[in-house]
Amino acid sequence: MGGKNRVKMYAVIFHKDMDELKSNPLITIPLFLLPMVMAVIMPVVTLIPVAGMNLEDYTVDVSKIQNASIHSPIPLESLTPKQLLIVLVLNAFIPFFMVIPAVIPSVIAAHSFVGEKNARTIEVLLATPITERDLLLGKVLSAFLPSVAASYISFGLFSVTVDILTHPIFGTYIMPDFFWLVSVGLLTPLIATLSIMSNVLISTKVHDVRAAQQLGSLVVVPVIVVFVLSTTRILEINLVFLYLFAGVVALLDFVIGFVAIKTFGREKMLLGRW
Repeated sequence: MGGKNRVKMYAVIFHKDMDELKSNPLITIPLFLLPMVMAVIMPVVTLIPVAGMNLEDYTVDVSKIQNASIHSPIPLESLTPKQLLIVLVLNAFIPFFMVIPAVIPSVIAAHSFVGEKNARTIEVLLATPITERDLLLGKVLSAFLPSVAASYISFGLFSVTVDILTHPIFGTYIMPDFFWLVSVGLLTPLIATLSIMSNVLISTKVHDVRAAQQLGSLVVVPVIVVFVLSTTRILEINLVFLYLFAGVVALLDFVIGFVAIKTFGREKMLLGRW
């Protein structure tokens, strides 16, 4: 299949899946609700009370926090107690933006082939003149593009919300800085790819959407572990960790993608077998 024909086929699959996505509230609601909660509601709920606190009588002992896993857009030694508290709150949001690109794609990708089976359109899809590899890749792109877009829009809204709420306290706009750009910009597509490839692979082997979602949700477990370890200060999330974590996720993307392509087959998918 030529390059232009392949792109056209991807576009057909993408538009078909987007039409199904728009008509299914079980997919569209999580797609928009989770980013809005994380990007706007939670920053407002957590930062407004902090901004209203009177901490002028408190002091910051920098010696006790300088070795802690705390990312700050400005040097820790120059922070006031209120600024430090805000920085600590923002640090708690870092793992959430690793969870978003894992959760949102799992909802979309779990419906990829299972939805076709339930709607009894899978036979028509498999009869199209497209290679199995391109069919699988088209399904992955259909989940990848809206998921990554939702994650980036969520982060943009989060940054704007934080800057509006914290500018009077810091006297400058603190979001986003290089650390946040690396964290969200690098990890979002990698984690989304991992979630999508795993869920699409699972959805080709089962016949029930709920089963696909339950099995696919296991992919989020390692990200949740990172979240728990970071909040308990057992794990330090810094630039070195982000690069290492990105390398591990990229390797998993390659391995799972390779397995998905090798095990995917029209007959196997219809029968729900490996």
